[in-house]
Amino acid sequence: MIKAAIAHLWFVIIHPFDDGNGRIARAITDLVLSKIENSKISKFYSISSVINSDRKGYYKALESTTGYVRKSDNHLDITIWCEWFLATLHCALLDTKNKLGYITEKTKFWDVSKI
Repeated sequence: MIKAAIAHLWFVIIHPFDDGNGRIARAITDLVLSKIENSKISKFYSISSVINSDRKGYYKALESTTGYVRKSDNHLDITIWCEWFLATLHCALLDTKNKLGYITEKTKFWDVSKI
């Protein structure tokens, strides 16, 4: 998971394009997470949607990490970014768990109603 966080951060820092760097960074993140999971089926969670819902936190973590508002002289410290990224990934997983729970309960209800 740290590998996905670092891949995302590096691409955003490199910023090779005038537009679309964030979207590509999220796609890279999804790719790295898929490789780590080594799964043949699709992922059920979306870190992109959670990142989009917390843009303020996203940019704050990036700014804190890349040095625009850095308080220390350690330019290699990516702790703030990794903490934010892992918390965001956790939120994405919890969001998916809640959605799947809702779908399961709804399915159970309709299955009982058919009898």
